[in-house]
Amino acid sequence: MASTTRNTIRTDRKTQEQEKERVRLAAPSRRRWRWLAAGALLIACGGAAGAWASLHGEQRVPVATAVSDLPAGHVLTAEDVRVVPMAGAESLDLVDARDGAVGKPLAVPLRANTPIAEAALGGAAFPGEGEAVVAAEVAPGVLPGAAVEGASVAAIITDTPTEAASPSAPPDEEGAEGEQGTAPPPGRSIEARVHAIDAAEAGQGRAPVVVEVVVAAEDAEALARAAGAEQLRFAVVPSGGGR
Repeated sequence: MASTTRNTIRTDRKTQEQEKERVRLAAPSRRRWRWLAAGALLIACGGAAGAWASLHGEQRVPVATAVSDLPAGHVLTAEDVRVVPMAGAESLDLVDARDGAVGKPLAVPLRANTPIAEAALGGAAFPGEGEAVVAAEVAPGVLPGAAVEGASVAAIITDTPTEAASPSAPPDEEGAEGEQGTAPPPGRSIEARVHAIDAAEAGQGRAPVVVEVVVAAEDAEALARAAGAEQLRFAVVPSGGGR
């Protein structure tokens, strides 16, 4: 009986020691999980805070945009301009109100929905001081296909007419003599910028094309004479190579 009691006491003590060991081992494990959970929560909160700061850091500012495709030289009206909010544009030199664009001519062509930059606007008067606009009716092939509105071109005066008609029919002697008498000397190149191209005429077989170019005022007469004598060709040059 006494032996049985001693065995029971030993068993109880052993069981208690094992239970204490399990509790001692389990406590750090629970603490580790709590720290891991807290760390994950901090990471999630940090990511959310960063996203919030990023979204609120990009301030939206009003920007004037073109409602439709507009050619160079077009004087903007209220119907041509739409003001929209845009993020990240506060450091750009863009027009921020309709009043800042209406009534001003475009120095370059604009595509629909393009933001209107201050540099894209000309002065209140068009053409500008010291400039002139010259219209020329040219034969197919005289104006390169790359010569779009706003492109810089070189207007080259040639020594022979560039008409598309057959040369078999002799011109009127008096008219031809008068034209050649007013034509400028060949070989001269005049810097110009394409202002407008008659889209109604362009691309219709062998029909002539009417092109308007902006040139320096002192070059306008020579260019007009060359166009009248059909002694004119155009070449597209890099931006800045023309007016």
